[in-house]
Amino acid sequence: MNFVIISKRHLVSYLLILSLSAIFSSCEKISIYGQGNTITVQKNLPSFDAVETFGDIRVRIVQGNQEDISITGFENLLAVTETEVKNGLLRIKFSDNIRNVINSNVVVNIILPNIKAGTMHGNGDMQISNFTGGDSLSLKVNGNADITVRSSVYDLALMDVNGNGKINCRDLQTLNASLVIHGNGDIALQCSDNLKARIYGNGIVRYSGNPVLDVQISGNGHVLRL
Repeated sequence: MNFVIISKRHLVSYLLILSLSAIFSSCEKISIYGQGNTITVQKNLPSFDAVETFGDIRVRIVQGNQEDISITGFENLLAVTETEVKNGLLRIKFSDNIRNVINSNVVVNIILPNIKAGTMHGNGDMQISNFTGGDSLSLKVNGNADITVRSSVYDLALMDVNGNGKINCRDLQTLNASLVIHGNGDIALQCSDNLKARIYGNGIVRYSGNPVLDVQISGNGHVLRL
């Protein structure tokens, strides 16, 4: 029988390699497929007036006197869906060890007295409905997400699209608006007084109303009437 003699120095190196391999394996990001029972979970969170999401998540926000938030989806996806409120901002995302979510059906339903900002990163969609009496609304899309605003009134709208996303505010009434598109994004809105648009790329702004226009385009973008 042959024996291999390992020196103490080599043994320590070998054990260190094994330890590092275990650490990296535990930190490896994984894909998850949504399946199983669909459940709803109520959340008890501090007050917020802005929402930011990451990943394939759908958000429905409506105006109401009492704050309420619930999340519906496959049980295995809700187990890795995280919510955190900091400085009035609600952040919704999947756990950091999740690389990709397949077959996501996660829907976040929110009731708020007022919403000031909505931001989406990734491929989700957000609907904001029936808000009146607000001073300003800021909307931002990074990626391919969509934001839709329905039956709402704000004095000022700030909108920013980076990528191929869309912001549909045909049913939002606003006095003044400032819009920025980087890429191939699409923004549609109503505006009555002043409309400022900056397009870098092939983006399109569509508007209704008779605002004073301040437009700058770098690329093949367009500003069109609805």
